Parts: sequence; C-alpha cells; structure tokens
Amino acid sequence: MNKALHALVYVILILAGMALYYEYNLFQKRSLLSDRNRQLEDAIVSLAKTFEDTEAPSKMAPAIEKDISPIEAKEIDTPEMQNLLEGYDMKFEEANLATVNLDKPEGNARRIQLRNHLYLENGLPKEDAVNPGKFMTTGPGTAAELIDELAGHAKNQLARLNNTRSELAEMHARLKKLAEDYNKLPPLLRQEKITVEELKENIAKVEAEKTELEGRIAKLQSQIEDLNGEVTSLKDEVQSKSDEIETAKEEADEQRTKVEQLMKRVVELTRDRSGSAQTVANTTSAATLTFGDKGVVARVDNEIYTAVLKLDDAALTELMGADRSKPLPLLELAVARKGAGGEREYFGRIRLRQYVRDTNYIIADILEDWQQGPLEQGDVVFAE
Repeated sequence: MNKALHALVYVILILAGMALYYEYNLFQKRSLLSDRNRQLEDAIVSLAKTFEDTEAPSKMAPAIEKDISPIEAKEIDTPEMQNLLEGYDMKFEEANLATVNLDKPEGNARRIQLRNHLYLENGLPKEDAVNPGKFMTTGPGTAAELIDELAGHAKNQLARLNNTRSELAEMHARLKKLAEDYNKLPPLLRQEKITVEELKENIAKVEAEKTELEGRIAKLQSQIEDLNGEVTSLKDEVQSKSDEIETAKEEADEQRTKVEQLMKRVVELTRDRSGSAQTVANTTSAATLTFGDKGVVARVDNEIYTAVLKLDDAALTELMGADRSKPLPLLELAVARKGAGGEREYFGRIRLRQYVRDTNYIIADILEDWQQGPLEQGDVVFAE
C-alpha cells in the first residue's frame, strides 16, 4: 500500500513538473501574441490616419477664358471666348482634409473595438447560425466592422485618386493644345515684322511722290483762288434764296396759326350754335356702326379735348343716311395708333358731337377718362 502511495506521489510530482513547464511556455506564447496584437493594433490606427474621413465638397473653378476668335485684319468688340477650366472641379485640389482618427473618441472606444474579435450579445459571445459550434466574428462592435469601414475609406480615396489622375490627363491635353495655339503666333509675328519693313520702304517711295505732288498742288492753288471768287458769288445767291425760303416759312407759320385759331373758333361756335349746322341729338341714337375702321383724326387739340374727324363715306352713310339728313347720333368710337412693331396701340375714345355740313368732317369730344395718351393727327378711328 505504501509503495502504491509512493508511486502515486511520484506520478503527481512528474505531472506537476510537466504542467509547470507547459505553463512557462504558454506564458511566453501569450506574451508574444499580446505584443503582436498590440503591434497590429498600432499599425491599423496609424494606417487609418492616412485615410481621408470625408470628401471635399464640389466647387467649380473660376473661369479662365481664352480668345478663340479667328485672327483677321479687323477689330472685334466681343471676341469669342473659351473657358479653359470648363467642368474642372476644384475639390481635387483641396488639401489637409480630416483623416480617420481611432484614438480621438474619449476612452479610446474605437481602439478597444479593434480588440473585440467576437460579436457580443448581452456581454456574451453569440453563436454563429451559419457555422454551428463557432462564434460570430462580424457585426457592430467587432474589429471586423472597423476594418470594413477603413476598407471603404481606402476605396473612396482610391476613386478620388483615379479621378484626380483623369483630371490631370485632361488638363495636360488642354495645356498641350494651348501650347500648340501659342506656337502658331511667333511665325505670324515674324511675318508681320517683315511686312512692316516692306511698308517702311514703300513709305519712303510715297514720300518722294508726295514732294512731287506738292509742287503740282502749288500750281493748282492759284486755280483754286480763282474758283473761290466764283464760289463767293454763288454763296451770295444761295444766301438770297435762303432769305426767300425763310420769308416763305414765316408766311406758312402765320397761315398755320390762323388755321389753328379758326379751328378753335369753329369749335367754340359749334358748342353754342344749333342753327345752320346740324347738331347732335340730345340722347344716344339707336343708330349703330359696323365693326372696323371708320376714318382718321384730321386735327386735334388735346388741351380743350376736341378733335376733328374725317370719316369715310360708308361710315357717314351708316350714321346719317345716304343724303346726310338724319341727326348725328351721340356715339363713342375708339382711337388707335400703329406701333413700331406693326401692332395697334389703343389710345382712347371720342364722342361724336357736330357734323360739318357738306363735308366728311365731324367734330368730336375726347373722353378724358379713356385717354391713354395725347391723340395725334393720323390716328385711326374705329368702331368696336
């Protein structure tokens, strides 16, 4: 019995020694794994700081315009321009954008998340439904979530880099085209200088010819002086004719003034008289006019709101009969004027008041409330 106990004790001691040996080796491995995880964690945090957290907002570049009009021997007030930066987005030039910082949140929560390999639910690992017997390693709060997020930032940054390369290639093509256009100018300028030198030689020749012509001019000068005497006599004749024209204009103005005064006198008399001339009925007649133009304004006085109308024969027949024996009805007609674009512009209304016997003229009152502007001679009178 004692021998068995001694043997058991030796076995236990041997097992304890082996356990101590494995414990020591496992501790070394644990330290190695811990240092390796710390190094990997620091590397991920450092790498994250090289990824831009957000993209710069789009901003179109201000225009840089180039004159693309053809070079011709004439001035161009408004040349055709081309924007060299059309479609160029300045967001590709934006520098020092914010980067992903896993150390920034309080308590280093995002750095701690890098150490969470398993997905925890209520503080306990959750079994993977797809792989029975194993635990989930993806989802919120896991290191996989952060790594996927960093991968997304890397993809976006690579896309921006490729877009920047594309923009640089396009700008390179534009710069090449601009250089080609510029290289066309020096040969033209050299040719212009050659032309200028040729022109200088031609100018010298012209100066010599000019000297010769000045001699001829001196000879012609005497002939001009003789002609000046004749011109002076002709000017005197022109002046006398001008005086006659001025006198005729003054007489015409006097006649025009007399006509204006007579017109005002006729208007005043027709307002008071009711004898020899046919007067307007006191009430509106039942007579009506068909739609259309009826005549024009012959004379007008906007100060006393009176106009003299010249109606056509058909309109007078509608108003007063073929023999002009009916009383003139108190009708209102519209007045219009042809505008710059050919369209008619409405200017007001007039009311018939007095017919001038044995003529096509009718005196009318301008209705002030309807007036859109001063009436003028030649305005069209029409029935609506």
